[in-house]
Amino acid sequence: MSFAAAPRRPSSGNRPARRRSPIGIAIAVVGVLVVLLLLLAQFWTEVLWFTQLDFERVLWTQWGTRIALFVGGFLVMGGLVFLSFSLAYRSRPIYAPSTPEQATLDQYREAIEPLRKVVMIVAPALVGFFAGAAAASQWQTVLLAFNAVPFGTSDPQWGIDLSFYVFTLPAVRFVVSFLMAAVIISGIAAVATHYLYGGLRIGGGADAGPRTTTAARVQLSVVAAVLMLLIAANYWLDRYSILTSSGDRFDGASYADVNAVIPSKAILTGVAVIVAALFVVAAVRGTWRLPAIGVGLMVVSAIAIGGIYPAVVQRFQVTPNAQDFEEEFIQRNIDATQAAYGIDDVRTEQYNASTQAEAGALREDADTTASIRLLDPEIVSPSFSQLQQNKQYYGFSESLSVDRYTIETRAATPSSRCASSTRTASAPTSATGSTTTPSTPTGSAWSPRTATRSARTAAPRSTRAASPRPAPSPTPAVTSRASTSAPRRPSTRSSGRPRARTRGSSTTRSTTRAAR
Repeated sequence: MSFAAAPRRPSSGNRPARRRSPIGIAIAVVGVLVVLLLLLAQFWTEVLWFTQLDFERVLWTQWGTRIALFVGGFLVMGGLVFLSFSLAYRSRPIYAPSTPEQATLDQYREAIEPLRKVVMIVAPALVGFFAGAAAASQWQTVLLAFNAVPFGTSDPQWGIDLSFYVFTLPAVRFVVSFLMAAVIISGIAAVATHYLYGGLRIGGGADAGPRTTTAARVQLSVVAAVLMLLIAANYWLDRYSILTSSGDRFDGASYADVNAVIPSKAILTGVAVIVAALFVVAAVRGTWRLPAIGVGLMVVSAIAIGGIYPAVVQRFQVTPNAQDFEEEFIQRNIDATQAAYGIDDVRTEQYNASTQAEAGALREDADTTASIRLLDPEIVSPSFSQLQQNKQYYGFSESLSVDRYTIETRAATPSSRCASSTRTASAPTSATGSTTTPSTPTGSAWSPRTATRSARTAAPRSTRAASPRPAPSPTPAVTSRASTSAPRRPSTRSSGRPRARTRGSSTTRSTTRAAR
């Protein structure tokens, strides 16, 4: 008996290549062509439009600047990230430390190692693409900085030409911010690579050896020092940006900004430079203690000097006497506004106003003076809030509403909504001045005394003054309503004889007193 040999599995070298689908290739090619066609149509339309208007130079300048900024941002961001990856990988230790932490990272190293070259190229390229797009969006800022012209006017604080704040300062701040972002991302890449390959250790005790290798310590210290220098530059530029800030009442630097914020920014700049020097020392001496102390000092200084001190100056020095402290800086704002609108050459003349009133002086302007606002809604609301702050159940909006109402066939403008709210409960009056019986909801308590009192309180003052006193005679409707809805007060007399209901009875007397 013989057995046939088992069929052999074809070797991997002779395995036929997998054929790609022609439909998939065709779809991909068509998609790329459609995208290119759309981009080319938009591009050519812009070119034809600007060429027709003889402004093609504007278009080419804009696009050229965008392309240059994109390439520059791509190279700076992508180059720094790629450099961090490369330096961290080349300086990795030959043998990883024998710790449980590194044993856990072995599986990650084994998974990433086949894709290491792809990651080290694709990750910087992807980050550089987004950085280049962000840089290209700042083409106007860059062009304004390169084409800046002096204004011929200096600011009163630093004596620098105003063109610096309009053209140069925004571009410099953009460069500093972009470099800070690039350094931070490259530092993150370096930390991740050193940690993955054993150059940086987080866990474990002190007996397990140093937490960083010499190469990792030097690279991270240099990155941190450069970052501290950029932070110092950012603090220094804040001193100039304060002059273009917007305040609650006026734009520009205030007393607290000039005397508290600007000195604090200068101090924080010096602290950041000192911390950068401490990181350089850490790279040489091999200890992180001094940089850690410096970073803590910098955080405390930023909170105390940069935040608390200006707030204390504003609250306890400026706010109680703001008119005197802010006079100089408000005048700066006024002068700059007048110069911007070209009215700085207006001449001011003093004149003597007549303060003696004459009889009938406002008679000719009676229609106009009737609409003069007696109260300012912007002032009434804070005044009400301050006067009634001891009563928690009162509340007023920040700005009271103003409207027109018709009172006695004449249009009037109340000063605020609260001034008209007292007229909503006024009762109608008759020709003789006596109040009519209001309609009371079913089930509510009602009495002649409360009805008359509410009518007199809610009626306008002019109506109460003009209307005569009501007659003391009882109203039948009031008497009948009182006898049915309000219980009769029991008599305290000891006599058992029934009292005769006469004109001077208790019901009539109570009604008369209420009317009076």
